[in-house]
Amino acid sequence: MRSVQRLRTSTRQVGIVPLYVPQHNFILNYIRKQGARTKMGIFNSKDKYNVESRLQQMGWKVPEFDLPTMKEGTKFAFSMLVESLKSSNRRSKKDLNNMFYFGADDDSLAQVQKEWKEISEKDRRIVSLIKPENMHIVSARLFLESAIPRENNALCAEIYMRSIILCELEEKPTYVVLPEDADIYLYGFAVDFVYEYARNEDGKLTFGEPEWKIQNIRNWPKILPPKK
Repeated sequence: MRSVQRLRTSTRQVGIVPLYVPQHNFILNYIRKQGARTKMGIFNSKDKYNVESRLQQMGWKVPEFDLPTMKEGTKFAFSMLVESLKSSNRRSKKDLNNMFYFGADDDSLAQVQKEWKEISEKDRRIVSLIKPENMHIVSARLFLESAIPRENNALCAEIYMRSIILCELEEKPTYVVLPEDADIYLYGFAVDFVYEYARNEDGKLTFGEPEWKIQNIRNWPKILPPKK
């Protein structure tokens, strides 16, 4: 199991399920008080500048990386993922496949489905009943990968976003060891999104509409074992 650290506030005890082991009480203070007050909000300003600069150098249109929209989009994607996993009908299965980059053949999708089946019904309820107001997107990194392929019908550029999320839980998952007397449990996980920005189609460069697909999920729905 991952090591667990305790945070103490003036009146409440907090149990933390860390994605990255926290060192100080700044995490709870940050997500509660700071949030998007900083100039760049959740975005790393250098990442954003690098992505925009490279697109401008290529003469390509720069997408609008809007903080509120990206935050709400991440929360919406998570809620859609949960609802699709909870349902077994054909439409939900199709929606689930469409959320992941490689569709039904996506390895990350297979891993999420496998872990969802492995945890108990109670734990599924705990990790899925996360209210949007209790989801804190504390960081987002942006990356651009680009190349002009020689062959036709090939990918030219992708934009990646990695969101690190902390959620407040009222109950602890049963598959982790945590203090029983904590008032709040902070559950951390990360979601990697990818946006197919440009493609070479029959020798012509085409640009797709902004559509973020899930590339990878770390630490959800099951907490990862510690690194040895």
